[in-house]
Amino acid sequence: MPSIRKLADAGILFANAWASPFCVPARGTIFTGRYAFRTGVGSNLEKPEFQRLTQAEFITPEAFLARPALGYELAHIGKWHVSEGDNDPNSFGWPYFSGADPYRSGVPSYFKWVKHINSAESLTTKYATTDQVDEAIAAIGRAKERPGPFYIEVAFNAPHSPFHKPPNSLHSYDALPPYTSGVNARPYFEAMVQALDTEIGRLLKSVNLANTTVIFLGDNGSTKITVAPPYDPNRSKGTMYQNGIRVPMLIAGAGVSQPNRVVDALVSTVDILPTVLDLAGIDVQSVIPRGTKIDGVSMVPYMQDPGAAGRHEFIYSERFSDRFDHSFQRAIRNAKFKLIRRGSGSREFYNLRLDPLEHVNLLSRALSTWEQTNLVRLENQLATLLASR
Repeated sequence: MPSIRKLADAGILFANAWASPFCVPARGTIFTGRYAFRTGVGSNLEKPEFQRLTQAEFITPEAFLARPALGYELAHIGKWHVSEGDNDPNSFGWPYFSGADPYRSGVPSYFKWVKHINSAESLTTKYATTDQVDEAIAAIGRAKERPGPFYIEVAFNAPHSPFHKPPNSLHSYDALPPYTSGVNARPYFEAMVQALDTEIGRLLKSVNLANTTVIFLGDNGSTKITVAPPYDPNRSKGTMYQNGIRVPMLIAGAGVSQPNRVVDALVSTVDILPTVLDLAGIDVQSVIPRGTKIDGVSMVPYMQDPGAAGRHEFIYSERFSDRFDHSFQRAIRNAKFKLIRRGSGSREFYNLRLDPLEHVNLLSRALSTWEQTNLVRLENQLATLLASR
């Protein structure tokens, strides 16, 4: 992924970023800055009883609309997938939306899909990743015509299923035959990621990193059939293990001091909203409804100061009961240790500094005093967090 590598060279890469194990709860945290137990959005949308994001929640575009004098061009492009109304992106505050059916987790085919532009629908055969970049470039162009600042959220469907071979001009896997069910999905996944990187490179040519800040992140880990060694496919997307919730996250461009560095501080997808607003000069507490608890913090200090202290003592992730099982699953970690809880019963406890692939559950043996101290601290922090509803 040379485009993303170049972006990382121009910014800071977060080594310890957490999302949620599925895209819907992850997107809920990105939009609101709040953990799922507050919003109720803790699972995917396969069944009607699963909570959708409601308009009672305050999301990013509303902050910009509350400060019209700032003059921001706003657009949400690509995946929505936190609620099911056809006009939901607009009714939630985005003046412009372009993407597939807002309810869908993906497109039925990357080469033939129904495109929504606000309330209008049309059938398109343009490759979905290419279309999303075209839309983002057009939105940037509209902002430049005014001229004025812009905040554009581009939520790519790729590399989500359905797996396929992208247009040859976007990748180097020319010899791949068309994808069929049952074949090894990994090469197609890699081709889709490479095609995504190619199109992101085209998108980045439309902005000047001297005056534009770019945030790039994933919303959950890779699926079981695309995981490569040394990662365990049974500990991938949908699980609370690192390969399910640890995601790539980087910030590049304007505002980054001493680029091309790695930040070890704990960060989370809940930090996106306060970071975006901080970059825009909006105090999050001045725009959110009274009594709304924001779990995220701004990552701007990490951008400005290579020596900035960590802003989270712990980070947290969760998933609610869904078609895969019938229990809550929660994970909480500090700089070194991680606790996983399932329902009210089983626990796992790992030293991520020494065991990043989570091979050894420390609770399988007697804990040292230091380990016991950290276990109790994480248990207490989890209990306090959940009691803060």
